[in-house]
Amino acid sequence: MTPLVAEFGANASAGTPQEAADFGDIVLLAVQWSRKESAAASVSSREGRVVLTPVNPLRDGPDGIEVIDTGGRQPGEVVASLVPGARPAEGFNTYLDQVLSKDPAVGGGRRAVLLAGDGAEAKRKVAEPALSCGFQPVDTGTPAEGGSLFDRDGPEDAPPCR
Repeated sequence: MTPLVAEFGANASAGTPQEAADFGDIVLLAVQWSRKESAAASVSSREGRVVLTPVNPLRDGPDGIEVIDTGGRQPGEVVASLVPGARPAEGFNTYLDQVLSKDPAVGGGRRAVLLAGDGAEAKRKVAEPALSCGFQPVDTGTPAEGGSLFDRDGPEDAPPCR
């Protein structure tokens, strides 16, 4: 881990998952769907913390990527149920990493990042880094209300917000 930390510069440091969760205002729970339970369980200091989940219910299958049945609940609702006491928010999961790593300024506007959560404060905290990275956050309501907007296979070249 030390070479990777050095690559990021003097302000970077390494730590355990718990140390990372205790560090900032937002806990980023970015794991494969099959690992969401163990990742959520490792965040013991979640009371009142914003937990951002850019997680989609997908897995590699014999014919390519498969969608996992969530029992009629939106993925954000499923993950939120795993972090009781936290203020969950969902976002940054509608683009492939290859798109997120590009400049969000496109066509005279900015790429939109959909956000959902049960509280305005949690969504505001997640919107701040989205804005600072150059994205346009869009509040879709609660996971139950706006979760269907997060469905898989969104366009790679989504139109910009102006």
